[in-house]
Amino acid sequence: PGIPLCRHTPFGSHNCGHHEDVGVCCGPACGAGSSYTHGDIRMVGCRQSGGACCCRVEVNHNNRWGTVCDDGFTDRGAQVACRQAGRSGGRQVQRFGGGSGPIWLDNVFCSGRESNLAHCPTNGWGRHNCRHYEDIGVCCS
Repeated sequence: PGIPLCRHTPFGSHNCGHHEDVGVCCGPACGAGSSYTHGDIRMVGCRQSGGACCCRVEVNHNNRWGTVCDDGFTDRGAQVACRQAGRSGGRQVQRFGGGSGPIWLDNVFCSGRESNLAHCPTNGWGRHNCRHYEDIGVCCS
């Protein structure tokens, strides 16, 4: 798949100048309310903020999506979440809120080196003292 399979004039044959060069943006779009899934992490309710994509974090456990509480969550956890979602950067947004269903993780203390939020120390799956207004959000590059 890719550009060579699209109909086009022969390579090198054109009537264009460099002012007509094209660029593409790859990866999930970030717009008002957009969402995207990458493996066992899902970014929901996304919005642009200062050049970053800010979304509520949801994780999949036993084939059920749930949220992550903001207790103990720092920018290091945000960096792990962004990396896990195929993005870079990472800044946490306390009380992003808006989730429903189970709250899977609480007291998430990441060092920033983990590849997955599930590898960070936590209270354990489903063990929390949170409400959905405390659901964590992250801003990724």
